[in-house]
Amino acid sequence: MTKRGVTVDIGRCHRLGKFLKALRFPAATKIDSPGNLPPSELRMLYFAVVAICHQTSPAGRPPLEGMVKGEFLSGWDYLRERWLATAKADPWILTPGWLMFVQPSDIVYMLYDNNRHCPAHITDPEGRARLLRDIGFRMYCDRVEHVDEYYAQSGGWLKRSDERDGLEKILSRFEAYGKDPVKKKLTYFLTLMNRYGFWEYRDTQHLGAPVDYHEMRLHLRLGTVKILDKTILEKIAAGQPLDTAEDIAVRKAVYDAIFKIAASSGRTPADLHNFFWNVARNCCRRDSTHCAECGSHGALPAHYAELLVDKQCIFNAHCASAALPLCEKPKEPLVDTDLY
Repeated sequence: MTKRGVTVDIGRCHRLGKFLKALRFPAATKIDSPGNLPPSELRMLYFAVVAICHQTSPAGRPPLEGMVKGEFLSGWDYLRERWLATAKADPWILTPGWLMFVQPSDIVYMLYDNNRHCPAHITDPEGRARLLRDIGFRMYCDRVEHVDEYYAQSGGWLKRSDERDGLEKILSRFEAYGKDPVKKKLTYFLTLMNRYGFWEYRDTQHLGAPVDYHEMRLHLRLGTVKILDKTILEKIAAGQPLDTAEDIAVRKAVYDAIFKIAASSGRTPADLHNFFWNVARNCCRRDSTHCAECGSHGALPAHYAELLVDKQCIFNAHCASAALPLCEKPKEPLVDTDLY
């Protein structure tokens, strides 16, 4: 149990890991990256976009969403596609020289919904611009033109035991990637670089899971993580935001639970994250679930949808809250943060 009263149910993690060990689903590596940009430009694009990918669906406020090429997209998908479209027209936005001077108005402009002729909803453009300026300024001070140079410095290690720094320590110098103790953005960026075949790591066992609110909700419902602290429970029930320490306690427990499940399943934490995140985002939403019957959310990747048994949620038989009505199922905590 943590100091904040959040605990990992090791027994349930072990049982879930055994179930996943026998379940056939693909690894989350070596897939094609969308974008049709040169790989070097894509790596810089992801370095910038992941840095500002947080609170894209804030509770009580409009989500980031819009139309791109006739397709309705939201959250990360919309953010990435609009950045890609701008980068194709002007690759200068992928350089430290542009990043160190970016303004809030630049972000609002890049995310404009051209199809609906209106600005997309994006919270705190000032704070996001600050994170990008930090990236540009630090790269300038390091005399680095491309994020690949940091990868070269690391020798392909996430963590090193010699006098040199691994990628985690190198990238943690940036505000966007270093101030979160649970390392959501850092881990997500490193996962994407590996998943798209851009970077290989010598110590993939150190690559964790980029825990966000989708995975918090899923693991609280599965019962792999339990909140015992009365104050945290009351805040979640009342729809009140957690403070930073409370939020970190919950996310850190989910992060640890995924490592426990990975140990029992023979899967990497990164593979499990991709699986958990997709199921949580599509089949275990805050306001609707597919516990007993799979609905038509439509965004669950085909290679996961094929695993459905009798059109039930993949985790139906292994979920502590599957039989509960929606109003009694745990919900993810609310938090106002730029960490995820």
